[in-house]
Amino acid sequence: MKVLERNVVRLAVVQHLRSVYGIKIKNWNKNRNKQTSLNTVRVFGVALEGLPHCPVLDYGDVPCFIADVCTSLLEHLDTEGLFRKSGSVVRVKSLRAKLDQGEDCLSTALPLDVAGLLKQFFRELPEPVLTSDLHSAFLKAQELPTDEERTSATVLLSCVLPDSNLNTLRYFFSFLKSVSQRCAENKMDSSNLSVIFAPNLFHCGDGGEKMSSSTEKRLKRQAAVVQRLIDNAQHLGVVPPFLMEKVPAMLGCDAGVFSPSSVSLEESDAHSDLKKSNRRSLGDMVNGALNRFKTSRTPTNTPQSDGAVFSVATPVIMTPNSKRKLPLESAQTHGFSSKKRRSIKKNLGLELFPNTLFGGASTPGSAHSAAGALDSSHSGLLSSVGRNTRLSCSSARRKSRRLRDRSVSRTSLHIHNWGQRGQRS
Repeated sequence: MKVLERNVVRLAVVQHLRSVYGIKIKNWNKNRNKQTSLNTVRVFGVALEGLPHCPVLDYGDVPCFIADVCTSLLEHLDTEGLFRKSGSVVRVKSLRAKLDQGEDCLSTALPLDVAGLLKQFFRELPEPVLTSDLHSAFLKAQELPTDEERTSATVLLSCVLPDSNLNTLRYFFSFLKSVSQRCAENKMDSSNLSVIFAPNLFHCGDGGEKMSSSTEKRLKRQAAVVQRLIDNAQHLGVVPPFLMEKVPAMLGCDAGVFSPSSVSLEESDAHSDLKKSNRRSLGDMVNGALNRFKTSRTPTNTPQSDGAVFSVATPVIMTPNSKRKLPLESAQTHGFSSKKRRSIKKNLGLELFPNTLFGGASTPGSAHSAAGALDSSHSGLLSSVGRNTRLSCSSARRKSRRLRDRSVSRTSLHIHNWGQRGQRS
């Protein structure tokens, strides 16, 4: 697998540890693939990446010193107190000087002296082989309620280790398991081995630290971590199938595109010899996705440009930034202002218009119905005005007729009076 593809597998493990066991891992991808200049002579006090490596079947590239020491000690697994008993300080110092000068001196050394060299090697690494950013996670895994959960979480945490550390630990813990299987002869079971190697692998305590209850509790948890790693050495770095099934979806591709021949994270020749597909490189597909994961974990329904999906999230319904508006025609025809509505009510008469016309919140449908009401009201108004006009004209004619009759009567009366006066005179 490529580097970015392995990082996605690690991401699946990190998410599972957090969701199932509540174990949070910070900076899990920090300096996972840092380059260190190769040191060809010195052995002690040099980073794992700077040491000469040799390929070991089923384990990948392992530091040559670790492979040589373990191969040498495999012939002396019956030595009682191996790793518990100390060798000669003078002989160990001499062996160390020879090894730093590139001499091959392990084949003639005593087993206890060689075992002492191995403990010094892990203790003097610049960075503990069980990396510092995983210490709290390893210790928290020992607080889980059941032994099965503690073992499962501890083994899964090994999958998050850098490649060089993981290959070294897989090989070394497999060797320690072989030692523990001969405990009837050497008196060194996995529990005893874990007590001895925990301070060297975690880089904790230099002998001068005051022993308190919290310190003792921490040392016991560290020993429990190492014991579980020894007892389950064959499972270290192996990602469970149910997690590997999630990787294609996280990569945004079909399951057939991502089909590693092994569920382990170590490099193998089989992966490098796979034929290249015409499809887009998986490393390119997840490049943007990993950067996006670091900056933000908020799920949205925005499509990923690289097709990578890290979690199944409920789509977020976005709220529009602008208010909905009526169609332009309806707004221009029926969108009266409040001042205009008051003016219309005052001038034309409120009782002649429906209330729907002056509603504050209207829709195109209600505007059209209001327009119909306006047309019917306008027709009623015209008929009412015409009826009133006809009534007024009839009244005027009747009044004119009465006035005319009254005027004729008065004229006749005046003529009659003048006639009587003329007769008397």
